[in-house]
Amino acid sequence: MKELKIVNSTPVQEDFWGNGAVYHGYAGMPDNSGRIYSDELCVLEAERAAKMKLKIARTFYKWWAWDEKTNTWDWNNNIMTAFYKWLKRMKDANITVALNAGWCCPGDIDSSSWNGKSPFMVQGDWEKSVQNYADWVSETVRQLIEIRGFTNIKILVMFTEPNHGFGNLNFYNCWADAVKAAHETLVHNNQRHLVKLMGSNEGSGITSEMLKWLSENDEIKDVIDIYSSHTYERLAIIGNKHIKTGKTAISMLLAGARFRQTVKLKPNTDYVVSIDVLFHPSSVDPANIASLNGNIHFGVFVDNGRNDIHATGGGPEKPVANGSTYSIRADELGEEYKRFTLHFNSGDAKSGIIGGFHDISTQGISYVDNLTLREVGSNISIVPNWDFSDSYNNWDCTIGNGMTLAGGTNDAYYDWYKWTKLGISYSNNHPFCYDEYDSIYDRDHSRDSHGAEIVTAAIAMMNAGAQSSLLWTLFDQQWPNNHATTHDAFVDGDQRAGLMPVLTRSLIPHKSYYAFALISRYIEGEGTKVYEGFGENNLHTTMSVSPDGDITLVVVNCKDEDDEFMISFEKTLGDVSLNRHLFNPATCLPDEKAEIIMADKTFKNISTSLADEIPAFGVAVYTTMND
Repeated sequence: MKELKIVNSTPVQEDFWGNGAVYHGYAGMPDNSGRIYSDELCVLEAERAAKMKLKIARTFYKWWAWDEKTNTWDWNNNIMTAFYKWLKRMKDANITVALNAGWCCPGDIDSSSWNGKSPFMVQGDWEKSVQNYADWVSETVRQLIEIRGFTNIKILVMFTEPNHGFGNLNFYNCWADAVKAAHETLVHNNQRHLVKLMGSNEGSGITSEMLKWLSENDEIKDVIDIYSSHTYERLAIIGNKHIKTGKTAISMLLAGARFRQTVKLKPNTDYVVSIDVLFHPSSVDPANIASLNGNIHFGVFVDNGRNDIHATGGGPEKPVANGSTYSIRADELGEEYKRFTLHFNSGDAKSGIIGGFHDISTQGISYVDNLTLREVGSNISIVPNWDFSDSYNNWDCTIGNGMTLAGGTNDAYYDWYKWTKLGISYSNNHPFCYDEYDSIYDRDHSRDSHGAEIVTAAIAMMNAGAQSSLLWTLFDQQWPNNHATTHDAFVDGDQRAGLMPVLTRSLIPHKSYYAFALISRYIEGEGTKVYEGFGENNLHTTMSVSPDGDITLVVVNCKDEDDEFMISFEKTLGDVSLNRHLFNPATCLPDEKAEIIMADKTFKNISTSLADEIPAFGVAVYTTMND
């Protein structure tokens, strides 16, 4: 039985705003291919957000009121009318809206973004262009909040990922110009008190370089009311069944994933290199694995002295010697580890690169463990950390195109916790929001593990002290007039990154919808206190207390085996009754009703501890609420 603990004497966050999500106000908007929700589907989509008591919805927004043909503004056109209806549905559901005040910076100002020609741009005059942008921000506040009464718009998100990677100071300064101009214009027009400005929405939360820069920028560090940044969990969780030796293994997803380390070789020496490999296809029946195409290349490759991962032109490098590499065909692999061994002579080589390259096109995960290199006649591997007993020390693993990965994580909780703590450390005592998150090593959100993965992230952010977090995304959504198909989950403009499909495809949500709905509904918003929980081995917990005094305890088991636990409370709860709502992906049967999981058990007289069991990839919510 695992021992968990809640430190409930002092909150780590005294004003938690709730678990929110990116949820764009596209429903009912016109589309050049007629992919438009009916009024009934518009209502149904919003009802599902309301049912889970979503606290914050962050939405895309641009100059939809601009008529390029007439060079005039029409705040009552059909796009804006559809958007107003969405805003009203959010207001009726008591959902706060975080409105993106533009998406691309500087592209939405100087017409260099995929959003197209900007009405703000004055050719050759950046300062005037920025002021035009700021005037639009002010007019947006006037039209949407002051005139039409959408007072649930409380946050303006100042663009999306304006950092454009790492260390691009010019982009930082462009963003600062826009933020400062918007702030000053809102102040001048007596509107600044109506909204909070959030930024920088930096897309590199592992380092939060732009957030650090913001915290040191005297001109705007206090102009931003809510600090924010993000990154995504791109590493698969390495379950116990995939660890053959040591503490972890390597997982590789999508063609191009690779891992490596440099090894010294003796010239003209006979070597043996061996590896254990399995492949789990996520979109093909394992019984049909023989139909898969592609290879996993492994062995000892030429050492070209490069610091990056060992690859040339998207493929593996040449073998260091004749017979030092092998291409494992996909149809040679199965769901259990299989060992492959090569014998070669090093020839003139004095060093090489030992590693692997994943080149199987079918979506799935290959796992690698126990990669050894030894001289013939010796039982000692010359590869440091060959069994991953020291995690990934000595190994280089890559991420490319946002999705091409190698590596893995034993417990993603600690990644999310670390990234959140770093962001908070730069926030200058401002609120901090983790403004996008998801576990994207696999884009198939129907997988059983997805619910536990996103709840693990949310719990980690709460325990780290974040003011709020925003899941990317709440629902799959059709971006109007968009026909892109990309690695970023777009299929003909339908971004399939949510907890349920576009409703014209299916009314049945994914299983993870039910898991997220529990923490969205039963963890309250503004004024809620969060108390840090401590767990282990992918079993984690947190506790919140609402302004009305309702207690909600969450436990998540993000691994592929059931577990038992005992939670101890530092301070007595006072003999409360806790109703358990249990998400079990093995028994969850999604349907068109998409109802919130009801309580299945009541724990009475809970004071100093609570004991229970939880299924694999399960989420348990214990609450004093009775609805």
